[in-house]
Amino acid sequence: MSGSELVIALEQIALGPSFEDNLLHCLSAIRRAAAAGAQVAVLPEACMRPFGLPLQDLPEDLYATWTLALQACAQELGILALVGLFRREKKAFYNTLLVTGDNLTEGYDKRHLYDAFGYAESSEICAGSDCLILELGDFSLGLGLCYDLRFPEHFIAMALQGANVLIVCADWAQGPGKLEQWRLLAQARALDCTSYLLACGQACNDWQKGFGLGHSLVVHPSGQILEELGEGEGELVLSLDGDEISRVREALPVLSWRHRHSLAQPGIRRVRLR
Repeated sequence: MSGSELVIALEQIALGPSFEDNLLHCLSAIRRAAAAGAQVAVLPEACMRPFGLPLQDLPEDLYATWTLALQACAQELGILALVGLFRREKKAFYNTLLVTGDNLTEGYDKRHLYDAFGYAESSEICAGSDCLILELGDFSLGLGLCYDLRFPEHFIAMALQGANVLIVCADWAQGPGKLEQWRLLAQARALDCTSYLLACGQACNDWQKGFGLGHSLVVHPSGQILEELGEGEGELVLSLDGDEISRVREALPVLSWRHRHSLAQPGIRRVRLR
């Protein structure tokens, strides 16, 4: 495989109330991704326990326990694993995307908390502050979690720093228009950044209360949806082409234009009509 190709598997799985069962399900998903020839396994947000279920009984050492198990599995298989977890520090909780494998343990804490549509993630979760980019051969992977997808500047900032593949792990809420928004936002972020956008969601299941939309998808740097799953469990395995990213960016140089012209905020002219 050349350095300009990267094989990534999106593992759309359904999780429940049991921490132990969920960990086993995640380990099985990583093994499935490795068996499919993937270099990177991407699992959804909130794999420890899906949204709609309480976090207060989350043991403080559970994040470390999961990290050790996931890291051992990823290293044994020679794969990089991205898994959405909750991390507890005393009474504070963080929605963290764990990155592990190849003697690596990193985490991205969700920056934009889901305080919308009558839900208040910030009532339980503390927001992170930094973006995270992973360098893997010719590819730079910029990370996001769920509600981050609604904020173009989060991904544009990483694209301007070299990110050319954007990965979003989610437990997207259900509701009128939410599937259409999921698709549209994924396509828009891919176009904003002329990057591949890979969005992995939790599958629909009986335990969630209004979450678990499914429909994991892969978007081309030109904004075209290449692959999409349905509501249930499933897997998408894609070989990403680095040369294709270069071709799109040459034809649509929005990032280079931003470098040249958008460093300062524009002046605003206001005209009162009545």
